[in-house]
Amino acid sequence: MAALSTAQVALGLSTDQLVILTPVQANGLSAAQWGALSTYQVAALNPHLIPLLLPDQIKSGFTSSQIAVLTTDEIASLTTDQIAQGLTTSHIAGLTTRQVASLTTDQIVALTTSQIVALETRDIVALQTEQVAAISTVQFYEFSTSQILSL
Repeated sequence: MAALSTAQVALGLSTDQLVILTPVQANGLSAAQWGALSTYQVAALNPHLIPLLLPDQIKSGFTSSQIAVLTTDEIASLTTDQIAQGLTTSHIAGLTTRQVASLTTDQIVALTTSQIVALETRDIVALQTEQVAAISTVQFYEFSTSQILSL
C-alpha cells in the first residue's frame, strides 16, 4: 500500500476494497494516507482492523471527523495504547456522546489528564456509574467545575 500515493488511496480505494483490507495492508498505510480517506471510506473499514492500527497511525493520520464516524463497537475495541497514545485531545473532544458512553473502564483509566479535560460536559453526563468509578483521582482533579457538576 505504501507504493500508492495518498491521492490514489483517497480516490482509488472503493469501500468494497477497504472492507477487505488486511492487517498487513492497513499497517502499510502512512498517516497521510489514512488522513486522506473520506469519512465514508473510514466508515466502511472492517471493524476488526481498528484495534490493529498503530497509535501513531491514529494520532497523525485520523482526523476528528474520521474518528467521529467509528461505531461504538469500534471505539470500544480501541486498545488502551491507542487511547492514550493515539487519540489527540481534538479526537477526544470530537467523540459523540454515544462513543464516550461506549468507552470501557480500562479505556477511561488510560485517558491522559489532557484527554480527560477534553471530554465535553454533555458527554460526561452520559457516563455510566462504573465508568465514573474508573476515573482516577488525578484525572478527577483535572476536571473543570462544569465537568464535575455534570457527574
